Amino acid sequence: MDTIEDENICYTFEETMEYMDGSAAVIGDFMCTILMRGKEHEKAIRGARALGNAFQLTNMIRDVEEDLGLGREYWPRNMCLHRKVCLREISTVRESSNFASLVEDLFEKTDAFYTVADKAIDFLPIQAGRVVRVASEAYHGIHEKIRASNYDLFSGKRARLSFLEKLAIARRIIPAIDLFQMAIAEAFFFVFLRLYLPILAPLTVLMASMAWFKSYVENFTIISREYLKNSNV
Repeated sequence: MDTIEDENICYTFEETMEYMDGSAAVIGDFMCTILMRGKEHEKAIRGARALGNAFQLTNMIRDVEEDLGLGREYWPRNMCLHRKVCLREISTVRESSNFASLVEDLFEKTDAFYTVADKAIDFLPIQAGRVVRVASEAYHGIHEKIRASNYDLFSGKRARLSFLEKLAIARRIIPAIDLFQMAIAEAFFFVFLRLYLPILAPLTVLMASMAWFKSYVENFTIISREYLKNSNV
């Protein structure tokens, strides 16, 4: 990736991958290390990195308009040139018959990462694996949303699954009892925050202030004693 006039441009898919290696893939490393150890970790780590890359690529495809507005061009230039598409000329992109083919080229590369990740999810602990699979299928489903919109990525409308569509995926993968427990835990967490955070926050500040004041008094006392001691010498 080169920086030209503060614009980040990826000229090849390898440069896009290089960028993601320091952002998306490392999240997979981090989460995999938290969830597991030993040989199973070694088996899952490749899939974890692949899933991080898949999520990032899906984001880059969907959010191309926003990224271009920020001076970021993550779609490889050589892939765009191959399809005779210039992302900087949005008016011509909308009319280009090759734009859909370019998006499908990117989908193909992204799908390969989802495939690798899908095989590795089985190595995760059961409950964690189910949640990760839900996230994977929900994100992967964005591709179909883009296809259904006739590849309209420049209208300001963000392709996404509805809550009910995400819930349907979760119900298919996660047992009902587990979903219920998760819902209860999440509801309790947010109720706790809503009711007690307004009380706990001032108390925390007060306690921190008291601790600082106590430390200040103790230090002042020590310094005063040393001063008086030295004065009497």
